Amino acid sequence: MAQTKVQWQAWDEQAFARSRDEDKPVLLGISAVWCHWCHVMDRQTYSNDAVVSYINEHYIPVRVDNDERPDINERYNQGGWPTTAFLTPEGEILAGATYVPPDEMLRMLQQIDHYYHANREAISQRVAEMIYQQEQHGEAQGNGTTTDLSGEIVSGVLTDIEARFDSRYGGWASPGNPTKFPHPSTLDLVIAQRYRSGESFWAEVLNKTLDGMANYGMYDQVAGGFFRYSTDRQWQLPHFEKMLEAHAGLVRNYVSAAQVLDAPRFADVARSAIGYLLSTLSDTEQGGFYGSQDADEEYYALNAAGRKGMAAPFVDTRIYTNWNADMVDTALYAAAALDNPVLAEHALRTIERLLAELRASDGAMRHNLDFNGNPQGEGMLTDQASMGHALLAAYSYSGDRAYLDAATTLADWLQANLYDTEQGGFYDRNAAQSETLGRLRYPVKSLTENAHAADFLLWLYHLSGEQSYRDMALATLRAFTEEYRNYGYFASGYALVVEHASSEPTHIIIVGDPNAADTQALAVAAIGTYQPWKLVQILDPAAEADASLIEQRGYPSSAAATAYVCIGQTCSAPISDVASLRQGLRFEV
Repeated sequence: MAQTKVQWQAWDEQAFARSRDEDKPVLLGISAVWCHWCHVMDRQTYSNDAVVSYINEHYIPVRVDNDERPDINERYNQGGWPTTAFLTPEGEILAGATYVPPDEMLRMLQQIDHYYHANREAISQRVAEMIYQQEQHGEAQGNGTTTDLSGEIVSGVLTDIEARFDSRYGGWASPGNPTKFPHPSTLDLVIAQRYRSGESFWAEVLNKTLDGMANYGMYDQVAGGFFRYSTDRQWQLPHFEKMLEAHAGLVRNYVSAAQVLDAPRFADVARSAIGYLLSTLSDTEQGGFYGSQDADEEYYALNAAGRKGMAAPFVDTRIYTNWNADMVDTALYAAAALDNPVLAEHALRTIERLLAELRASDGAMRHNLDFNGNPQGEGMLTDQASMGHALLAAYSYSGDRAYLDAATTLADWLQANLYDTEQGGFYDRNAAQSETLGRLRYPVKSLTENAHAADFLLWLYHLSGEQSYRDMALATLRAFTEEYRNYGYFASGYALVVEHASSEPTHIIIVGDPNAADTQALAVAAIGTYQPWKLVQILDPAAEADASLIEQRGYPSSAAATAYVCIGQTCSAPISDVASLRQGLRFEV
């Protein structure tokens, strides 16, 4: 973020103590390195002498990086970035906005300062009441029910997806607002529905949406990679930041749709995006994926020849656990589907780096490595859930039980530190062991993060056989059986996990030496072939823990690697060649 004349302070106890001691409200600015309008506000508003002078004299200005502190952003975001929030010394919100130009900002600063001091007693009383109510009753999110996980949850979300679909240009946008985001979780659910139903409508949704994003302004036709979102219905006018988070979902979408629709063009898009990720958003020496690449309207408006004379936009080289873990999960799937061993190798090096540099002594994951490589952030749900998925993906790909053991440790940490034993579901952070400044004192349960965590636990249950993980997953999903209705198609990820919880996965078990070529060939074929609810497990006859499972399941010994495709307690005849395995999986609906 750009340097300004504002005397920004970090989010810490010292800043709020100053606010109390000097009786000044806090000005909270939430920004991000990739955020175009954040840069504009720094250059214009926070460099305006009158604005700067008023802030420094009458406020305690606090700057927070959205990517490093998603927990603060969750509680204070005012509808986008930059977020401009005015807080009491207790951290409660007085007023808020997003981007504010200089003249309007000066008026806002003066009005809020006057209101704060003219109504100090009333504000203090209202804040005390709010804190009391929150502490007594908590957030309304994930309040727990005994409602069954019925098929109505999935059908209801699909109905909203259909109703809000832009049948002309593809994608989804809010009424009266042409802005379109990619929505990878919604696309995941649509792909699964097309696979299961074969209905032509869902093919239309996928073709129009994926072609719209890939063929026009949302995709960088020169260097590759998706921009963050489009400001128009036609996908022509993007905001030019490129986010690792988005690519983790979109690469998966295009790889899956290529198979479900038999559309090689979508595989080509995925290959192009992967090329961008490996060339621009990757630490090729140590492993890891970088967080984002900055928006630069002038640069991206140029063709290939024009760009040669300009420096590429800034790349945020920080390593974020949640985004990296999501990318590892996708990368191992995409590497298997697209025959890209370089991508698979980078993904496995990435997860090893995450474990080496971001895993705390208690087994939980820290949030990110800063620009100097120092770990930051306490154990947040988003990091644990994403890392859990990545560990199980690495276990499926390699057969290395160390990844399964690490996933088990992570699940146990989640249960001990973030799980609500009374109502089900997970809090986004451990308030008992972390800072509790401002609204961080209030626990929050995120629908999206809880769905991701529940899915991890379901995978772990089917791979480990430990019933308690399934029980936790089901309780977590049931905690949101009323609230999900408020989200419409934004609850797509939740609906997909409910579908997983309500059915048996296709479980491909491969018996063989994990390091042998025939075992790896079968594993890659199984991982890379799309099915909406599938997991792959290598059992090594030479490993004691695996040998007992092999004997328990009655698999015969064989010199060659052998695969079994199982649903529940029913398994296929042994399969020893890749072609037969792929063919069987494609027709297993």
